[in-house]
Amino acid sequence: MAQRIFSKGTGASIVYDNDFGLQLDDGDALLSATVTASPSGLTLGAATATDGIRARLRISGGTTRTVYTLTWTCTTRNGETLQDVTKLSVFDRT
Repeated sequence: MAQRIFSKGTGASIVYDNDFGLQLDDGDALLSATVTASPSGLTLGAATATDGIRARLRISGGTTRTVYTLTWTCTTRNGETLQDVTKLSVFDRT
């Protein structure tokens, strides 16, 4: 899977959806999701499994000119554990 990099302004609060559809077996669905960020400094809302294939997260804060690694971990109805990694670049909009 290609690594995805997205960005947000320092003062922005965004909602990000991560699509796990290609990782799921036929008939399986996401039940829960958690996300961790490294380094520290981001404010992460509670991750949720939204429609069976996507995990959703509200992200705010962060330090300008910092790239964060977000590790997504989801459990599925069939008892599988799926992981994905995305990168978030924080920039100053001023």
